[in-house]
Amino acid sequence: MGWYCPCDQCRRSGHSGDLVGVSSHPWQLWLKGLLATVAVAAICYWFSSLIPGVGIAVPAFVPATAAIFAALILLRQRPAPLAYIAGSLGTLIGADLLNFDKLAHLQAPIVSIGGAGTFDGIFVTGIVAVLITSIPSRWHEVGSRSRFGGST
Repeated sequence: MGWYCPCDQCRRSGHSGDLVGVSSHPWQLWLKGLLATVAVAAICYWFSSLIPGVGIAVPAFVPATAAIFAALILLRQRPAPLAYIAGSLGTLIGADLLNFDKLAHLQAPIVSIGGAGTFDGIFVTGIVAVLITSIPSRWHEVGSRSRFGGST
């Protein structure tokens, strides 16, 4: 006997929170999204550096790599949406918002939050994370189709 979940989705689907339906519960998806975002934000904050006259800098592939690993560890099936969310929000929170109090010390005439200046690093992080996390699932789909007699 598992735990009881009173939410509408669980009552409509017929599962009461037992091990069969746990992975599809919406709160678990939110929790995984929150964990992945916090992990990426922490890594981006740790790697971010403030450059006077320029702004906040993070090495180019650190946020995308962190989002890829967080998504693949937390969500094995279809990790691309989680990688995009964690990469975009985690980078924005970790690199920009957590360093918001230090922006006055940068002595920059204009400060752009989120990389909206010459290079939009947050958007690129999300796209790269989605592309790379989609590769293993694509291999799995192609392998399963050819193995079971489907056309490739």
